[in-house]
Amino acid sequence: VRGLDANLKVANASDVKFLESIHLQRSFVCRLRNAVVQTIVRLLLIFLVIAVLWGLYLYAKLWLKQKRERKTQVFELVEKISEMVQQQMLDSQTNWRVEPFLPIPHVRDSLIKPQDRDRMRPVWEQAVQFIDAGESRIRTENQLLHGQDCEVWRWTSLPTSPGSSPA
Repeated sequence: VRGLDANLKVANASDVKFLESIHLQRSFVCRLRNAVVQTIVRLLLIFLVIAVLWGLYLYAKLWLKQKRERKTQVFELVEKISEMVQQQMLDSQTNWRVEPFLPIPHVRDSLIKPQDRDRMRPVWEQAVQFIDAGESRIRTENQLLHGQDCEVWRWTSLPTSPGSSPA
C-alpha cells in the first residue's frame, strides 16, 4: 500500500494512492510463455556470441594464411631476383656487350606479368625492401641508362666453381 507521500506510512484508506504487490499474480500460461521467451532470448544471445567468436576465429585464420602465403611469395620472388641478377653478372663475364647489372624495373617487368602487377605490387615492394635491407649478395646503385638515372641491382658475390669452397 502506497500513500500520497512515499515516506509516510498509510494510516487510513482515504490516504491510499495505489496498491502494489511484490508477488505477481499471473496465470500458469502467462508464466510459461514468459519463461519460454526468456529462454529463447538467452539462447539467441548465446548463439550470437558464439557466431561472432567463430567469425573472428575464421577471419584470424584466413589472415594468418594470407600472411604466410605473402611471405612465401616474397621469398620466392627474392630467389628469382637473385638468380636473375647472378645470371646477368655471369653473362657479362662471357659477353662484353652485356652489362653486369639489371635495372630494377626491367627485373619487375620480367618476373611479373602486366595483368598481375597491381595485385603483386605489395609483394614486389616487400621483396625490394628485403633485398635492400638484408641481401648482401646484391647491391642497389644508380646508373645512367639511355640518358636517364635508373636504380639497378648488381651481383656482388664472386662466383664459385663446383670444386672450391667460398672464402
